Amino acid sequence: MSRAWLAVLLAGCTAHAPSFTRGDFERHIEFLASPALQGRDNDTDGGRRAAQYVADQLKAAGCEPAVNGGWFHEFETKWVQSSEKTFRGRNVAGGVRGRALPNEYVVVGAHFDARGTVKGRIQP
Repeated sequence: MSRAWLAVLLAGCTAHAPSFTRGDFERHIEFLASPALQGRDNDTDGGRRAAQYVADQLKAAGCEPAVNGGWFHEFETKWVQSSEKTFRGRNVAGGVRGRALPNEYVVVGAHFDARGTVKGRIQP
């Protein structure tokens, strides 16, 4: 996960200039890439925990939930169109209300999932 991506994600939600240290970035990256999340694959406990972590960080940065009053957009899809197998996924989105135009928002989405475990090895 790119440090620049995380800065944009969190900075986009705050009403004031954020204060990020190298340690802040490393703490987020280390958690999201940790073995505890088992690669953050869709429809896994690790993926759900990563989604909740991102939502918690958006909230802490001052974002409002942007998906029908919540943080998560749940979806179900197939890996390939010809497949019968489907999987469930979850996107995270927050928003910042405009100051001059309070009916308009900047929406911040998070793509946080990864490949999970492949051939017994966690893919961070």
